[in-house]
Amino acid sequence: MLACLLCPVPGTPSDRQALDAAGAIAAALDCHVRALHVRPDPLAFVPYLGEGMSPGAIDAMIADAQRRGEEREAIARRIFDGWARDRGIPAAEGPGAAGPSCSWRREDGSEDAWIVQHGRLADMTVLP
Repeated sequence: MLACLLCPVPGTPSDRQALDAAGAIAAALDCHVRALHVRPDPLAFVPYLGEGMSPGAIDAMIADAQRRGEEREAIARRIFDGWARDRGIPAAEGPGAAGPSCSWRREDGSEDAWIVQHGRLADMTVLP
């Protein structure tokens, strides 16, 4: 029996399809869907910029990366909230509720690393 499904939602059009697949499983098996959004660390790419860039240019690139991360998070959250509302799946912190449930989790850093970390605690991962 499955208790918890992990569904990464990076803020792309395929998020809804992945959530729909996870929701179908959750409805059939009365399990929990944990949506995971990972916002990339805008400072992570600084070592790759190379020499010769002005501090102002680096700051502008970091600010742009931060803005794009916030926009993708907002898109992912909108998709998740709409999906949960349309499916009538209630929010819960984790598995244990009668019937399907869902939750939103946001992390900062490497998407791959966080998917592995959260995936270790889930029974199944549904990828977009």
